[in-house]
Amino acid sequence: MDLWIGGYHGSPNDAQYSIDNTWNWEARGNAIYDLPKGFRLSAFYRQASGAYRGPSVEVLNVEGAKVFTFREHMHFELNAQVFNLMNGSGAVTTNWQTTTNPAQPTFGVVTSIESARVARIGARFSF
Repeated sequence: MDLWIGGYHGSPNDAQYSIDNTWNWEARGNAIYDLPKGFRLSAFYRQASGAYRGPSVEVLNVEGAKVFTFREHMHFELNAQVFNLMNGSGAVTTNWQTTTNPAQPTFGVVTSIESARVARIGARFSF
């Protein structure tokens, strides 16, 4: 029996009261640009520190739209959006707990990732 495997009661590799000393940060940016003839471009960018020791997660969403105006206060908008344009799938959460079953290790297993690239086409009517 190997006594140096973490996850066993009394193992010297386990910190009984471990403290998470990592810095969590997040940066966001949003831009909207109105073009002539009712066209509009917009983008949203978010980058966040990775879960505990994982890589940072970055997401870029973009939208293009064309607005048609009827009368003064009636607007019809056609738009297309792409979410996670760079298709970054960084680990959002990672399991850092040890287990007592060496046949099913869970330490360092990624439990969720950022969604894949998704496109959406839509319309909006406002009055």
